[in-house]
Amino acid sequence: MLILSDAKMLINIVMGLLLHVRRKLAT
Repeated sequence: MLILSDAKMLINIVMGLLLHVRRKLAT
């Protein structure tokens, strides 16, 4: 299903952004 793959991609993007923000806050 396209929706499933889109959801996976969105989750990956969100996780990446969260990691980026966490690193910025950590420093």
